[in-house]
Amino acid sequence: MRKTPAHFSLAMAVFSDDLSGDLSSDLAKIQKFYEDSSPNPNQNFNKDSSLDSTTQAQIIDIRQEKDYKQKHIKGAKNISDFESLSREILSNPNTKFLLHCYSGYTVAMIGSELVEMGAKNVFFFDESFEDLYAALEQNPKNEVKSK
Repeated sequence: MRKTPAHFSLAMAVFSDDLSGDLSSDLAKIQKFYEDSSPNPNQNFNKDSSLDSTTQAQIIDIRQEKDYKQKHIKGAKNISDFESLSREILSNPNTKFLLHCYSGYTVAMIGSELVEMGAKNVFFFDESFEDLYAALEQNPKNEVKSK
């Protein structure tokens, strides 16, 4: 049984327990969970898109640049302003985006805004950055960069 999201969002919540080491496959499983469990058939999940386990996944770190430079997930992009973030996500509908911040609250709100703008490829990490860091650091397929 999955955890209940701590923060309400129209985007799909991800927890450290969901991460097995293959981010793209993990996000595809989470998307399937949301599709199968949604009581609303008109929910904004992209059921007929090409977002499957082979689709590219990108982690977006929205924390302040100084914190990103100090410690971040290897391969994560640091995009902290909403205009650049929305442009990146909306212009790449066939990429899965996992957003993370310090605690999950801000990315839950931003995720909702992006879904309302039409994005169907948005996931948010609903735990702390340190939880995400620890989850990915423990998997040999995922690397973490610390400075």
